[in-house]
Amino acid sequence: MGTSFHFIADPSAPNEVSQWFASLNTPPEAIPTAFGSWLYFRDLGPLTHNPDGSIVREKSPLVSLVLPREHRGVFWTVGEVHFWPSPMRAQFPKLQKVQKTFSMWLSAQQAIFSSKDQPGNYDYYLEGTVRSFASTVFAFESGLSAIKSERYFITDNDAKGTLDQLCKKLRLRGVNCAPV
Repeated sequence: MGTSFHFIADPSAPNEVSQWFASLNTPPEAIPTAFGSWLYFRDLGPLTHNPDGSIVREKSPLVSLVLPREHRGVFWTVGEVHFWPSPMRAQFPKLQKVQKTFSMWLSAQQAIFSSKDQPGNYDYYLEGTVRSFASTVFAFESGLSAIKSERYFITDNDAKGTLDQLCKKLRLRGVNCAPV
């Protein structure tokens, strides 16, 4: 896989990351999915396909954007951006420039978690696999306000299978999840 970025933001607010990509001089084509969207940089080249017709993400000018979502009233998922091509410099040098610019833009936000700086001030509110999944998590203002207000964050993958266990754990802290 290429390079990944993680962020927290209010799922009900306009998404800053989507807006950033849309503001590029040549914005990618956003293809909605169940998890967020594929951002296809059509001007950088065609999609590469396997013999079965599936897309070879590592050889196509694609970025996936997993948008934050709310679950069970107490959890928000961490947003994810994945630049898939690998090696990117050889295949899509212009996409690598987009990645570097995006990295600098996102890095201007407050880092609320870094795997290099354990423990952090907000680790208590990062549940499930967030701390092992992300090397750094950045917070937009809405996410920073939420975590300071004791909102809990999980990964999108956690939302698929471990919410009941996490809710039991939070119940011991006096936090009750909404029913399914």
